[in-house]
Amino acid sequence: METKTLFAKRILYFLLVIALSLVSQTVVAAPGGSGEAHYYYTDIKTYFFGAPITAYNLGGRTAIVCEDLNWHYGHDVYWLAGERKLTVDKKDYYQFASLQALAGETLKHQDGETGAVAGNVYETDITAFLNGRLIESFNIGGQTVIIAEDMRDYGYDIEWDEHERTLSVTGNDSNFKTETDIGIVMPVFSWGIPGGGQLQPYNLVVDGLLLNIDSPYSIYAIYAMFVDWVSLAPTLSALGAEYEWDADLRRFTVTSFDSDSIKTVGLAPPATELRFDNPPQVTPIDLQLFFQEREIPIGMEMYNRGGYNHRSELVLYQLNPVVYNGVVYVPLKAIADCLGLELAGWY
Repeated sequence: METKTLFAKRILYFLLVIALSLVSQTVVAAPGGSGEAHYYYTDIKTYFFGAPITAYNLGGRTAIVCEDLNWHYGHDVYWLAGERKLTVDKKDYYQFASLQALAGETLKHQDGETGAVAGNVYETDITAFLNGRLIESFNIGGQTVIIAEDMRDYGYDIEWDEHERTLSVTGNDSNFKTETDIGIVMPVFSWGIPGGGQLQPYNLVVDGLLLNIDSPYSIYAIYAMFVDWVSLAPTLSALGAEYEWDADLRRFTVTSFDSDSIKTVGLAPPATELRFDNPPQVTPIDLQLFFQEREIPIGMEMYNRGGYNHRSELVLYQLNPVVYNGVVYVPLKAIADCLGLELAGWY
């Protein structure tokens, strides 16, 4: 009998713990103090990058679940538990939607009728960031939603068709373009310099000699993970190379360089060291580096980052370029490889 009583107490305690955990989340008060806040089923059809996506009515606005955007709707979504932060980053400048999303296979089944309560909105200390910028978000019980209409302020176009009752979210490429020292570039959001890096002025060492670079060509290197990113255009100009930038093709081409005049290139710290303690806030961009005139000796194999083999007179390098304060940076090694130079000096 005592065993049964003890077992019953344990069951009761277990059920009490579950009940407390279910009510531990605090429901947010509705705007204007009119009771609890809810989100509702809606008959509005929402499309994200051309594909239908599940959406709800939250306070008369369209709420989209952040986690739904991962992969199928052209974004990377990461949960950083230690920081209580959710990041949503557009994969690149393409408006990608998976075949499953386009076919409607990612839509969630909605049990309720239009206008019926779909669930509660809870208080949360989680912050959401869209393409690196804080955006208002809401907790709907284990998932985070953002408001589609708010995405206008983050480079997206929102189109409402009252007759069809549809809302379309598209990524206007022109809204993501950035002006730099080489021209208009297109940022990407899925990559950054590992560890943030440090920004420090450097001098070029060419064939063992320090190259004095005047103010327009002063070089700052971003040092991270044993790799130096240097300003692309000023470095090439200092080496006597000519180049052109095709913004539509995202192609930076070295059109002229006297490879007989220089054999090695490296970096040397300046006489007066000046280091910026805060990691630079860089923006990764889409850029491919070409050298138009370099001939590859027979038998020599060149590989780009994707592993594709090139045996031609047109050398292609796909690298990790970034923009800092309007200046495009690439690894010095990429410039050396493109021009056929060896790395030397302080490196």
